[in-house]
Amino acid sequence: MNRYHRRDATHAAKSMRPGLLYGGYLFLVVCCALGALVVGGAALSAAPRAVQAVLQNWAAIKNVALPFSDPLQIANATADNLHHLAIGLFALATFLWLLLSVSVQLLSRAGTMGRVLDTGLRRTAQ
Repeated sequence: MNRYHRRDATHAAKSMRPGLLYGGYLFLVVCCALGALVVGGAALSAAPRAVQAVLQNWAAIKNVALPFSDPLQIANATADNLHHLAIGLFALATFLWLLLSVSVQLLSRAGTMGRVLDTGLRRTAQ
């Protein structure tokens, strides 16, 4: 991308700001990870209340449920589904935090960006 930026005259006249784009990407990753954690926590804490709601409102729910369904079976299935959703969201948040940590390491002085900056400084010194 940098070679194309230098080769094209119209692009070379403009300053290239990949850091702004990368910062937006990192902000999006952080927002998605925090959102996954919040929704996962909400799903995990809502499971007991969902079981209570199914058991207390069985008279209204049985018209929608299968004809031979047991209320406890429906309540446990609802709780299991919420637990599975929470586990999946926590796994997604963990993956996003690992992605974020790798990205920050690449931007660090010892990472790739540090090597690029050192190479650029050597070129300007010559």
